[in-house]
Amino acid sequence: MKRKESEMKHLGVVLKQLLIEQEMSQTALAEESDVPRNTLNRKLNVGGFTYDELTRIADALGMKLSTIIERTEALAARKEQDQ
Repeated sequence: MKRKESEMKHLGVVLKQLLIEQEMSQTALAEESDVPRNTLNRKLNVGGFTYDELTRIADALGMKLSTIIERTEALAARKEQDQ
């Protein structure tokens, strides 16, 4: 269970990195993905996105969801190796 919690936090980190890379604000992402701003902010920090939210976020970022997941898994693996 601890690994899944860690991966949820890594997902938030990856999504924040993508926002920076694409020069997009959380507000713009919330509007484009139709995820309420406060929900997006909370889930970026704590995790718990639904599949539907993630697919809408991926679409808003112009990316495949699988790419976001791959980046999240790679980050989690790097963090695990560092420990």
